[in-house]
Amino acid sequence: MELKVRITRLNINTGNGRLFLEGAKESVAFGFENRYKGVSLAWKKFLSENLDKNNGLDSDGWSYLNISAKSM
Repeated sequence: MELKVRITRLNINTGNGRLFLEGAKESVAFGFENRYKGVSLAWKKFLSENLDKNNGLDSDGWSYLNISAKSM
């Protein structure tokens, strides 16, 4: 499933976090199917950079990511 999201929380030890779907009113939890240690550094940076870009901004300045996801 293709989603347009912004990261609102990310635990760098577990890889669990929260994200907002574009147009949603509440955030949803996310995690990785496999161990977070196995996630590439590029993906970790991709997510944490989005969190950093959106931190403290009003909604009109938010930056979204296009990701593929599935329910667990």
